[in-house]
Amino acid sequence: MNTKYNPKPHKQVLAKVNAYVDEDIRELVEILNSFDNVCTSESCQKGIDNFAYIYFTYGYDNYLGRNHSEDNFMEIAKFVHKLAKDYSKLAMQENIDSRNNNLGLGMSVDISLDWIGKRDAPFIRLRVPYKLLKQVTKVFSHLKTEFGQHKDDKQQLHCENLGY
Repeated sequence: MNTKYNPKPHKQVLAKVNAYVDEDIRELVEILNSFDNVCTSESCQKGIDNFAYIYFTYGYDNYLGRNHSEDNFMEIAKFVHKLAKDYSKLAMQENIDSRNNNLGLGMSVDISLDWIGKRDAPFIRLRVPYKLLKQVTKVFSHLKTEFGQHKDDKQQLHCENLGY
């Protein structure tokens, strides 16, 4: 990254850093950060609407929030589509997120793209009913092998607070 102290760009690689997160959402944040090219930036275990949420980015250009092209957006959209599809399939097998779930909540997990501030690239938002957080975390833990464990060091990110 270019800075006034180091004007020559260097290759960036993933360095997962420790950060304070709400206790009940910690495991889900760690799971998402284990996915290839994913970097979480903000989370809350239970807002005033009784939902937990995690904001994260996918891909290096999206992480920086700049130089966003249609190809980058399509890569993000494909990732979100696959994540939502695979989550839904597993959740139905676990019977925790269907409209007729035996928890009686009738709510879904939301996975959406959110543009915040002056960023040219979207954040991905995962929004989960707090009452389902443990069950949803269990489903996402099964997705870890599908979405990788940082196999490609060439495209890894340095996760840190992005200040948004």
